[in-house]
Amino acid sequence: MFRGEVNQDDLNREPTEPCRIMNQTKISEPELRIKTWRPLMELQYWHALDRVRKGDNTLEYALGHWTMTWFWIPWKLCGDDEKTPRDERPMYRRLLGEFNDCARAHQSDCDPSGFSRDAAGILAPWIEKSSKTPGSNPADELKWIGCFAWNQPPSDNSRALLHFYNACCPNSPFEQMDALRDDLLQCLADMRAKAPSVIQVSCGSWINNLEPFLSLFPETYVRSLTVSSPDSKSGMGWWGQFVTKEGTLNEKRADELRATGRFRYDRKEGTCLLEELPR
Repeated sequence: MFRGEVNQDDLNREPTEPCRIMNQTKISEPELRIKTWRPLMELQYWHALDRVRKGDNTLEYALGHWTMTWFWIPWKLCGDDEKTPRDERPMYRRLLGEFNDCARAHQSDCDPSGFSRDAAGILAPWIEKSSKTPGSNPADELKWIGCFAWNQPPSDNSRALLHFYNACCPNSPFEQMDALRDDLLQCLADMRAKAPSVIQVSCGSWINNLEPFLSLFPETYVRSLTVSSPDSKSGMGWWGQFVTKEGTLNEKRADELRATGRFRYDRKEGTCLLEELPR
C-alpha cells in the first residue's frame, strides 16, 4: 500500500512541466517502491534498534511493529504457507535469527548505523527476488488508476479501502489538482461498478494530515479522522512521509526521527459513506 510523499513547499508552486495527462503515470507503484526501498529500510532499522537499545521492546517486536520488514518477504517464493501464523513459518524464524545475529555483531557500536546497513543487506536478496517475480507481493495485486487504487477487506464486503501513491514522481501529485480529482473520480466509478455492495470507504495514511488531500473528501471524512496505533508502523501509511516527491529519502525528516524518535505526521484513518463521495 504505497502512499506517495509531497513536499509542502511545492504546494503553491507552479509546475515546471505537465504532471501527466489524466491518469497516465510517470512511474508505477512497484517501480517507485523498489526505487525507494533501501534508504527507507535503513532508516527503519536505525529506528528499530535505537528503540530496542532504549528498552522499549525486543528486536523481534520492533521488526514486526515498527518496520516494514515482513511486508517485503515474498512468502510464496519461500515455500511457506501464508495461512500459517507468521512466527511459525520456517523462513521467518531463519530471518529473525539473521537479524538477531546482526544486532549482536553491532552491539558495541556507538549508534545503529552499522546495523541498519547490514540489516538492509539481509533483506536485499528477497526484495530482488520479489521484484523479478510478478505477483509475489500482495501489494502488486492492486489496480492503480493514477494515484488511487482500492480493494475490499476479506471480512467485510460493505467496506472499501482507498490507497494512494505518488504516480507523478518526480513531480508532486498536488501540482495538478484537477488531474488528481479525476483519478479519484475514476477510482470511485470503478469501485461502484465492480463492488455494488460497498457502503463505506476508508483511507489510512500519513497523507491525511495534508489539506490538499483532504480537500478531495467531504467534511464527514475530515471529522472522522483518528490516529492509528503507533505500534502498527509496518506500512507506507507511516513511512511514506520519509519519501520525497522525487523518490528519495527526506533527509530532514529522517534526521528529525533519529534525533527525537518522533514522526512528524501520525498515520490517520478517515471514513465516510460512498454516497457522500463525488461521482
